[in-house]
Amino acid sequence: MQNPKKNTKKPITKPSAPKKSAKWDYRKKYIFFLFAFSVLLYSNTLQNGFTMDDGAMVSDNKLVLKGFAGIPAVISHSSVFGATGENSVSYRPLTMTIFAIEVGFFGVKPFMFHLIHILLYGLSCIILFRVLERLLKDYNMMLPAAATLLFAAHPLHTEVAASIKSLDEILSLILGFSALYYMLGFIDTKKTNDLYLSCLYFAGALFSKESAVTFILLVPVAIFLFRKISIKDTLKTCLPLLIPIILYFLARAAVLSPPQPAYMPILNNTLTATDSFSIRLASIFFILFYYFRLLVFPTPLTWDYCYNQVPLTSFSNPLVIVSVVITLALIVFVILQLRKNPIISFSILQFFISLSVTLNIFMLFTTSGSKGFFASATPAAMAERYLFVPSIGFCLAVCYLLLRLFSIKFGSKDKVFIPSAPAVVLVIILVLFSGKTIARNFDWYSNITLFEAGVETSPNSYRANESYAYECLKQAELETDAISKKSYYVTSSKYYQIALTIYPYIGNDWYNYAVVNRNIPDSAKMLEGYKRALALNTEALNASYSVAQAYLQSSKPDSAIKYFKKTDSVQAGFMDVDFKIGLCYHYKNELLKAQPYYEAYYKANPQNHDVMNNLYLVYLNTGNIAKANELKAKMGDK
Repeated sequence: MQNPKKNTKKPITKPSAPKKSAKWDYRKKYIFFLFAFSVLLYSNTLQNGFTMDDGAMVSDNKLVLKGFAGIPAVISHSSVFGATGENSVSYRPLTMTIFAIEVGFFGVKPFMFHLIHILLYGLSCIILFRVLERLLKDYNMMLPAAATLLFAAHPLHTEVAASIKSLDEILSLILGFSALYYMLGFIDTKKTNDLYLSCLYFAGALFSKESAVTFILLVPVAIFLFRKISIKDTLKTCLPLLIPIILYFLARAAVLSPPQPAYMPILNNTLTATDSFSIRLASIFFILFYYFRLLVFPTPLTWDYCYNQVPLTSFSNPLVIVSVVITLALIVFVILQLRKNPIISFSILQFFISLSVTLNIFMLFTTSGSKGFFASATPAAMAERYLFVPSIGFCLAVCYLLLRLFSIKFGSKDKVFIPSAPAVVLVIILVLFSGKTIARNFDWYSNITLFEAGVETSPNSYRANESYAYECLKQAELETDAISKKSYYVTSSKYYQIALTIYPYIGNDWYNYAVVNRNIPDSAKMLEGYKRALALNTEALNASYSVAQAYLQSSKPDSAIKYFKKTDSVQAGFMDVDFKIGLCYHYKNELLKAQPYYEAYYKANPQNHDVMNNLYLVYLNTGNIAKANELKAKMGDK
């Protein structure tokens, strides 16, 4: 029989250190995979050059090209000042400073810019995953992982990930969502350092791109939905985030020039073409329908949706009605299911809040006038880059609904792998999206490839057609092979003609159209181009001179004299206009009329042998033998 008083306890030993959870190991694997997947997806952009607005931000920006030495000027001017001299509109000093630092370290090498760009894109996907994981702390890891994978692969992001200029979008996401991450940390742990970091990152997002201001709404929405605290406490907690906003707009006001009365051309933003509230609102819903469709079916993709690819429309358009119904349904869902279904509610609100600053809502109540207005219109009525941050809500909602469709429970926080059935669906989507993304990246190789793709996917866009035509004109001037040169000129003429059919009011385009057809040659189209350019700008010296020159070459001296004199009336002595007028009269055998023009040109160009010879003939044939002999002697000296 055992003694009940006997001590049966095991001796006390030193406790072992707690092991890291398997969940942490899986998190690291997810992070590595997401980063590698995102970077590899865009690795074929490393061969690309600078395209489109990359010039204004980097390769043609005089301040950025100074490298480290240009940083003070970059901080104290608008983001485009170094390229255009304009010190207004956009103030993104953090983005521009990073560009200057890259130039300081690596020079103007597209490879290095693209490498850093896609690495930051990969980082943005890691940040997104970590934020969603913290936001959805009561859910298992597979949901934020799946949402981030879908976001990384979405073809709509090719403009942001393949265009160096769009570093501002990537930084805005990285820093804005970092602000949300640390604000959630502050809510969960009450560590004041997290609050300070949240404000700091939010400031960085604003100084990267002003559209990050939407996080002032997004952060409290996230806290209210997922941390179950009152609206009053949510707003009180987020109040410090107003400090970065105040600092940013004070800095912006101190640096940028005061806004001047200006207008936004309809070529950039079609909505400025009308003052009708109804038409503007219908057109905004039409753009929303485009966005809904591109999120689900991201094809075709293009770099330009400006005039007149997405035209103004009315509420009689059935697609507008579809968009209104979808929007109202989403709003009603949020009202009825706000906290009952926080994931879908957050997804919807995140989409609309992030998109609000680029949806032109603020211009609904303004007057544009005949040329459009400037202050509240975005640089483009619609753009794929505008969906970069808003698409997060879409990706989260799709993955949540996909898992719910297969009755996957979210209660197990330790579950880290997506079950086979929804995984198969997700893999199919990722394969399709990735294939489209990789193929689309090749379009961004150069301006010529980008603009060539643009005329196929945006056939009704003035800017897409004009940009391709102009790029072909530049390539033709650089080409040494005669056949290739003519081919570029012919292509340029074709797309200038399309662009000018869409919008025939730009004199420079008509002038370039004439230049192209002069080199084909096509004299009828050349003359049409010069005349239309001159009609749009009566003081266009090159246009009037070129028309006159064309008539002179066509042996039509009377018409040539008319346009040469028009040129001379705008700027006396322009180029060799006096000599050409004299030549026209000479061809008509009106020597006494030719004489004063020859003499004027000779006085300004006493070494020109052609005018000396022609003036000699005029003197000789009008009986002015003394002057004829004097000129003959001078020509003999030559």
